Amino acid sequence: MFELSILDSARIEIQQLWLGTSLFLAIIMLLSKTRIFNSALAEKKYTTKNKLIFIVLFSVIGILGTYWGIRTPYGIINTRAVGVIVGGLLGGPVVGAVTGTIVGVHRMISPITLSSFESGLITILQGVMAGFLSGWFKQQKKMWPYAFAIGFTFEALHMVLLLVMAKPYAHALALVKAIAPSMLLTNPVAIALFAGVIEDNYRRQERAKAEAAETSFRVMNLAINVLQEGYNSKTIKSIVDIVLESTAGVSWAAVLSQRRIVALSCAEGVEPEIAGEYIKRKNYYFGSNIEKNILGSYNTAIFPIYKEAKNQQLLVISKDAKEDFSNFEMELFRGLCSLLQIQVDINKLKEQAVLLSEAEVKVLQAQINPHFLFNALNTISYYCRSNPEKAKDLIIYLGDYYRHSLNNESVFINFRQEIRHIQAYVNIEMARFGERLKVTYNLPDYLDFNLPCLILQPWWKTPSNTACCPGKAAEP
Repeated sequence: MFELSILDSARIEIQQLWLGTSLFLAIIMLLSKTRIFNSALAEKKYTTKNKLIFIVLFSVIGILGTYWGIRTPYGIINTRAVGVIVGGLLGGPVVGAVTGTIVGVHRMISPITLSSFESGLITILQGVMAGFLSGWFKQQKKMWPYAFAIGFTFEALHMVLLLVMAKPYAHALALVKAIAPSMLLTNPVAIALFAGVIEDNYRRQERAKAEAAETSFRVMNLAINVLQEGYNSKTIKSIVDIVLESTAGVSWAAVLSQRRIVALSCAEGVEPEIAGEYIKRKNYYFGSNIEKNILGSYNTAIFPIYKEAKNQQLLVISKDAKEDFSNFEMELFRGLCSLLQIQVDINKLKEQAVLLSEAEVKVLQAQINPHFLFNALNTISYYCRSNPEKAKDLIIYLGDYYRHSLNNESVFINFRQEIRHIQAYVNIEMARFGERLKVTYNLPDYLDFNLPCLILQPWWKTPSNTACCPGKAAEP
């Protein structure tokens, strides 16, 4: 009968082992694309649910590694250790110990061979040791070389323990000679490949998070710079442009106020008239929402900016019907709308502050001391007897003063107009105090600006060094 050489036999064994390993790698590659597996890997401290996921997954891989192995007269050339060691390195002590126990106990009872009990016990030991190395292992910048070294060390220990524990020794030695070449070569490489696939998954998640953070910071930074000019139709258009340029796959973006288009930006190839007509057809309402395949044209995400009855605003963003919005994009748009809401509130506070300031100025303008009016009328009464022409001029000055003080609705007036108001006041006071009051005007001709009404008030000092102001002047 034709007998294979040792090299040919080893080659066939390795090929069969790699067939099983390839199936395992395919399973891991598929699982690495799922949200459940990714969320489990993303956790620094695994939850009970994530640990259960790992235990089930790697226990199945370990058990299949036994069944997909190659039978020999004394044992099985297998890849059982791959699932157990990888599970322990990634999942930690609990996952390693439980996975090793499940796979090890299974090996003890099925299939029955010369070394069933010893192999099962060694599998449990491998899972426990791999679990305790997990924390150190995941701190390495490149995990796959360490995974290869750990896999080779554990499989070499496996062979040594078989020699020590399995009886009779001659059968144990024959078993190790049969399985050692293939398993010492295949299993460490498979463990390193498993670690590499999962490590690449980690890196992809980190890159995705970094790109998401970069996009978020860029969009928010651009929005904040634009909103420094306030929240108006110009800045709203800039915000819509930022959304369109910063998010891949967006067909058009718009801001609506009371169902009226305030700003609209369209991607290349999308006609603004078509997008505008599409918006007019829809009865948009407030609340984050995605409308799927409306009119077979767009997927539309709707975000509230402001819900006040007189100022209802929406951010509406659309993609092609074949594209979906990612969770990151939804959170980014919600964050942008929160920023816009804050800016709207700031605008309202600014408007209220301006109105308050104007009201305060109006109050100050209205606070004309009646004492000044009584003194002015007494002075005019005095001149009515002694100098009627002077009294007539004083009446004109007094009329000008109060006309300026009470009838001026503007908060700000020209500087020259304010000086005329001061002159009317001073002329009345000079008639009261006579030669004791001297006023000098030293005003450059080029002064031409606006200022609040009645902001200029003449102040002087009496001979007793007491400061006086309008309405509190010392009596002659």
